[in-house]
Amino acid sequence: MAVEKPAGKKPAPARVASAGSTKKPAARAKTKTASGGKTGSDAREKTARGKTGKKTGAKPDGLAAGAVRIVEQAASILEEEISAGIVAAKKVGERYTNASALRSGENEQVIQRFRKDAHEVLDILLDLVNLSISAIGGLGERAMNIRGTGVSNDKAHPRPEENLPELIVPATLKAGESGKVGMLVENGSGNATAQFGFTTAGLLNTSGDRLDAQHISFDPPLLAISANDVEKVNVTVAIPEGTPPGQYSGLLQAPAIQMRAILTVQVEA
Repeated sequence: MAVEKPAGKKPAPARVASAGSTKKPAARAKTKTASGGKTGSDAREKTARGKTGKKTGAKPDGLAAGAVRIVEQAASILEEEISAGIVAAKKVGERYTNASALRSGENEQVIQRFRKDAHEVLDILLDLVNLSISAIGGLGERAMNIRGTGVSNDKAHPRPEENLPELIVPATLKAGESGKVGMLVENGSGNATAQFGFTTAGLLNTSGDRLDAQHISFDPPLLAISANDVEKVNVTVAIPEGTPPGQYSGLLQAPAIQMRAILTVQVEA
C-alpha cells in the first residue's frame, strides 16, 4: 500500500531560501541608501563651498591680472624710449666725431697726444702766473702815495671814497675868496717817474651845484719825482661870485702814475 507524502512539506525550504534571499538584498539596499544619503549631503556641502570659494577668489585674480598688464605695458614703453635715446646719441656722436678712428689708434699715439695737450695746459697756467707776477712787480715799481698837508677835524661829512686820500681846504671860504691845500706825492719805487700833472673835472655839492675845473689850479702844473723821493703840490681853489654855499667835493687824478685823490672845500654864504 503506498503512502502519500504530504505536499506542503517540500516547498517550505524554497520559501525559507527565498525569504532569506529577499532579506539580505533589502539590508544591502538600506545600507547603500544610508551611505548614499551621507555622500549626497557631503557633495552638497562641497559644492556650496566650491561655489563660495570661486566667487570670493575671482576679484583678486582680476585685479592682479590688470596690474600685471599695466606694468608690462609701461616696461615695454620705457624700453622703447631708452633704446631710441641711445640710437639718437650714437647718431649725434658719429656726426660730430669719428669715434672709430679715435678708438682704432695705437696706444702710443693716444698717450703722446695726451702729453702734448697736458703740456699746453701747463704752459698756459705758467704764462698766467708769470703775467700776474709781472703785473704785481709793475705796480710795485709805480708805488706812489699822496699825503695831504691840510688837516680837518670835521667828521660830520663822510668821505665819498674811503679808500682814496682826501685833501681838505683848511679854511671855510666865501664867494670871491680862494683857499689853498698842499699834498705830498711820494714815489716809493726805485725808478724815477716821467713828467706828469694832475687834472680834475670840477667839484659838486649835495644840491648839484658845480664849481668848474677852471677855478682849480695846481702848482707846479707838471712835475717828475725821483726814485724814493717826495714832491709837494699846492692845490688852489678860487670861489667865484654867486657860488651857492655848501660842501663841494671832486676827484683829482694823475693818469700817468695812476693816482687819485678827493678834494673838498666848504663854502659859506
